Amino acid sequence: MHNKKLDGLRGLAALNVTISHFIAAFFPALLNANYPQTFPANNNPSILFKIVSFPAISVLYNGNFAVLIFFAISGYVLTNR
Repeated sequence: MHNKKLDGLRGLAALNVTISHFIAAFFPALLNANYPQTFPANNNPSILFKIVSFPAISVLYNGNFAVLIFFAISGYVLTNR
């Protein structure tokens, strides 16, 4: 029994982690709210920066939640085969 919906959700979680790594490499100030010791703060934030760094939107590019989903679904999918 192969569950394609869970595999798709696992793929989206992996894509989210990839986006998070891209942002950490090229736009590190966006991750300052989550990792203030690691990433520098933006001293002159624009309106777009403030909108994108809003917590409800940052879930879309923050990799922490996606990693949790990915590991939970991977464990479930691998044990049901």
